[in-house]
Amino acid sequence: MNYESVKYPPAYYRFRARRALKGHWLTALQIALIVSLGPWLIRGIFSYTSRDMTTQLATLQAAMLEGTFTRELALPFMQEYGSRIYLFLGLEAAAYLIIPFLTLGMIKWMTDRIRGLESPVSTVFSRAGLFFKACGLQLLVILKLWLWMLPGMVLTVLVTVAFSLMGSTSSPVLEMLKLYLISGLPFSMIVPAFFAYLRYALAEYVLADRPETKIRECISRSKAMMKHNRRIVVLNLLMFFLMLFASTLLGGLPDILYYVLTLLFSLVITVYWTGTISAFYLDVEYGTIMANEPKPEAEGLN
Repeated sequence: MNYESVKYPPAYYRFRARRALKGHWLTALQIALIVSLGPWLIRGIFSYTSRDMTTQLATLQAAMLEGTFTRELALPFMQEYGSRIYLFLGLEAAAYLIIPFLTLGMIKWMTDRIRGLESPVSTVFSRAGLFFKACGLQLLVILKLWLWMLPGMVLTVLVTVAFSLMGSTSSPVLEMLKLYLISGLPFSMIVPAFFAYLRYALAEYVLADRPETKIRECISRSKAMMKHNRRIVVLNLLMFFLMLFASTLLGGLPDILYYVLTLLFSLVITVYWTGTISAFYLDVEYGTIMANEPKPEAEGLN
């Protein structure tokens, strides 16, 4: 499997997504809502019905920070709210189990749109037969990401233990060094995981497009396709990160309005991102499809 570098800049794939979604945003948002509705609904109901628990949880967190936390302090909290917490975690886990195959259905709908095909909302369920394969692919990718993070995790534990054994020191230089090291340790996990994510970014798109493909082959194809094209995903990620950062402006709104607008904003970002990466995937996998498209004007790319 040898794939060449794509010919177009990162902005071109956002342009392709917008053009494909023109006149189809409502359908796309409905599909994205179906994919994410379960966890959002469960989380929203839990938050709304657990305001009393949130107050007591804040008290326990304050006790942890002050060093006054004890098992006896937490026991009444777990006795009163433990069953509710376990029920919430179980429901959320069940909801997340159906997301992988629904995501494949959303990708299928989006790649159809990029190709100029008309597909109904029900396309989101078109990959239901891949339930176990979709879950297996996601678990394998998560495991691989975790393995890439493992050296950083081990380093973090070793350095933290070493500094705890050293105790406090009177040397300002050493204290500053400890602070910088501890602050930088998370990057020893984040950076490898990010590079690993780039390798596997197209695995779901391969499975959605080619349902007969085996899980390991999806990952192998993704690695081959991303080998010379990482910049496309990285630069688009930066753009979408800025869009997500803009959502922090909603923080001062009332709770229900904030929740609804945040959900809508996340759905728009999900649809836009899926469309962008779908266009990119089709260009890498079937270069002639994209090559036959008319070149966009420069002002239409942003």
